[in-house]
Amino acid sequence: MMATVSGVWSLPARIRTNSAIRLPADAVSVLALLVLLAAGRWVLWYGDPAIGLDGVTLSYPMYEFLGEMLRAGDIPGWNPHQFSGVPFAADLQSGWTYLPVMVIFTTLPLGLAIKAFLLFHVALTGLATYALARVLGLIPVGALVASVSYALSGYFSGYSVHTPLLTQVAAWLPVLVLGAEMSVRSRGWLSRACWWGATGLALSQIFASLLGQRSYYALLLLGSYLVYRTLIVPPELTPIRRRVAILMLHGSGILLFGVGLAAAGLLPRLEYYTRSNLAHGYEGWAAVGGGWRFSWILDVLLTRHELFYAGAVTICLAVLAPRYARGWRFAPYFAGLAVTTLLLTSQTTTPLHAILYRLFPRFEELHRHFPERIVIIFFLGLALLAGATVSTLRRWPFVPMLLVLLVVVDLSVAGRLAVANRGIKLDPEQYYEPMGAADFMRSRQEEQAFRYFGYDPQLHVILFGIPMHYRRQFAEPAAMALVVNNRATMFRLPDLQGYNPVQPGRYVEFMIALNGHPQDYHGAHVLGGGLDSPLLDLLGARYVVVPAAVPPGRPDIFHLTQQWSTVYQDAQVRVLENPDALPRAWLVHEARRVERGEALPLLASGAVDPRREALLEASPPVLERVENPAKDEVAMTAYEPEALRLRTMSEAPSLLMLSESYDPNWRAYVDGERVDLYVADHALRAVPVPAGVHEVELRYESRTLALGMAISGGTALLFGALLVATAWQRRQTSASPEDFGRRRLEKSLLTAN
Repeated sequence: MMATVSGVWSLPARIRTNSAIRLPADAVSVLALLVLLAAGRWVLWYGDPAIGLDGVTLSYPMYEFLGEMLRAGDIPGWNPHQFSGVPFAADLQSGWTYLPVMVIFTTLPLGLAIKAFLLFHVALTGLATYALARVLGLIPVGALVASVSYALSGYFSGYSVHTPLLTQVAAWLPVLVLGAEMSVRSRGWLSRACWWGATGLALSQIFASLLGQRSYYALLLLGSYLVYRTLIVPPELTPIRRRVAILMLHGSGILLFGVGLAAAGLLPRLEYYTRSNLAHGYEGWAAVGGGWRFSWILDVLLTRHELFYAGAVTICLAVLAPRYARGWRFAPYFAGLAVTTLLLTSQTTTPLHAILYRLFPRFEELHRHFPERIVIIFFLGLALLAGATVSTLRRWPFVPMLLVLLVVVDLSVAGRLAVANRGIKLDPEQYYEPMGAADFMRSRQEEQAFRYFGYDPQLHVILFGIPMHYRRQFAEPAAMALVVNNRATMFRLPDLQGYNPVQPGRYVEFMIALNGHPQDYHGAHVLGGGLDSPLLDLLGARYVVVPAAVPPGRPDIFHLTQQWSTVYQDAQVRVLENPDALPRAWLVHEARRVERGEALPLLASGAVDPRREALLEASPPVLERVENPAKDEVAMTAYEPEALRLRTMSEAPSLLMLSESYDPNWRAYVDGERVDLYVADHALRAVPVPAGVHEVELRYESRTLALGMAISGGTALLFGALLVATAWQRRQTSASPEDFGRRRLEKSLLTAN
């Protein structure tokens, strides 16, 4: 596979250096590739890193929190800094089990970690695409064109800044196809199993990056490629029944390794998804949003400043592939892949859509949510077709190199525009430096447990006819000062708001009742209609951060400043204190059972006082009233992300109420004995405690996380054992006298030539 430098480089068959080291063509090409990628994407790493919306407001706060927990030797199951508490390892976008994130953000400070993260994915994308192209038979310069066309595409450039999660998926796609190809080619069972493991590793990293729509597309890419390589263009001509058996064998082997390696994240995420706001699919505009018209496609792919710029030179080369590279046996597959994905971006349902909707479960539900997202697999096919065309131009030595430079210049200029359009250059350490209000609230955490929220709903943009709050203004000082956009995760503050498309379903319902209407599914925020709701007090909203000066025509903020006292103020914001906020924990002696959905109207209307009575969705425990509830005492003695410890004292059996988001993976213990944990007031937790003084502990203990880690650990050990066995087998083979003689003969013939 290590071909020598040929005429397309206009260089001798071997390059001799002063030290007489001979560099084969692939070494030169890989070196050239790394230089071109570094030059083409200098905007990502030179100076401050380029960061965009989802990176700043979602990915990097999560990754930084993950890194800190791993450095402390903890597995982060719970995040108490968003949505009044939310699962972390089970979050689809937390970075848990995504190995590059876990290594980079655990070992490096944030600023360097972001740069290393961006550069790693550019390098992985380029090198994996180059290796895939070479394995599929392209000459070095053709593989170079394919790799730069993919790694420097507008999609990869723009989303590296805007939504890093998507570049994580895109980076592993060529690894996925490469592993599938090598699995099909392998003859021995040991070698085949190793390639199943390698392909499964790539698949597990895609699952860890973004489980859902993009993972589904990756599975379709993998499945379609295996079908092509086993049924249509197999390595050996065999009866169709044997080809089907081989297809099933490879598909099963790869999926077993992929699911096994991903289980530590996959199992808790699937469990959490069934309780999330998306458990029943997207609703409203999100269910059918996006899509392209056929008349838009060429314009979108050739618009330099947009995320989907494919490159004028790359498109021209790819279009020529069916004519000039028709002898390449992979051309029909990648041409079909490119055409099919473009057809599936359509807003309308074509016959192709209808067939796929019938064949694949839940594909229609996922794909209708911005169907243009399927182009994530289009760019790989386009790049390989472009490389295949260049591989046919051997007779014109300088033309391939000229085309490489044209592709790099074209995509580098467009990529810089995409980065500028989708992000900004900033110092992460400075951006995430706690400012006045954040510093004030951090100092208060030692005195009392509380929650807060930032409030200025005028900071929004209208998309798809609905307001989307704060995140589009992530770089504006006004939004930064409000401590919104998941900055609480960076500052370790307890925010009752948050930005994440996947949220606990109960909490979303709670916020709808609080505000009086739903909001964009990406976030949960307190809006104007929720300021006077009793539900706000129930969440323990002690502090609210508002603009320092009341803007004209803003009665909501004016009334807040008149109703609540100012406890902190600077030039940008003031912090108001809500005197009616409930503590994080209190005791009640009355409870009644309600059906799910009945508690919120009673609480929102004020018909039930949550300070005295709890609404449970199960039969209440035995409780007794006391003459003087003021004698009840609750003290929180320890508060950690996955463990709470409290001391209670009451003259009669009571119910310990906590303004903490409920999740069934929490366990309650009283004096070391496990007791029932109740769903209280629709979305909170309650623990029954006997009369007297007692120690209460709540621990987050996810069985799916523990089971998943056991499965992933076992699968990783199996994969490691296979690699060791393969290495030992090759060493034994290479040590045989016959193999030694063959290598000596090959070396002598090469020297003679």
